[in-house]
Amino acid sequence: ELTVKNLIKHMSNRGAVVTEPTPEEVEDIYHTRVLLESYAIEFVVANMNSTSLKSIELYEIAFEKSLEEENLRGIFQYNRLFHQAIFGVCGNKIVSEMIDQLRNRSRIWFRYIRSSPQHRKKSVKDHLAIIECLRSKDSAKLKSLNKNHLTAGFKSYKENMIII
Repeated sequence: ELTVKNLIKHMSNRGAVVTEPTPEEVEDIYHTRVLLESYAIEFVVANMNSTSLKSIELYEIAFEKSLEEENLRGIFQYNRLFHQAIFGVCGNKIVSEMIDQLRNRSRIWFRYIRSSPQHRKKSVKDHLAIIECLRSKDSAKLKSLNKNHLTAGFKSYKENMIII
């Protein structure tokens, strides 16, 4: 299953190794996420309820605490859960799964993005603004904010890309 998802590849006489997405794949993932997430946002906003919003807020609090503690595992985990909780509300299981799969494919390059203290601060600011858009049910602003949030990560990846 991991091979099908292009997360690992089998090397003769070496076993399985984690794959790095090519810069072209990262760009394709970025554009596809913007497209799918923009589509899903209308449904997320329409289906958002107080229970779902509370879960999203708790994941953001845990994300911030992980950042303060420099707990990389927590940073990755709570960022993932924050975004999964948002797009899980869209009501379309296939779209939600596709967004999650794309996020998982791109998670490999998060190590480049999450290394910047400025990016960390921007992520928290973005997450809080996303929560406010969800609370006020402002789908237009949320789409714009989400695209900018994804763009910042993509730009950081390109600026910090390590060529091996």
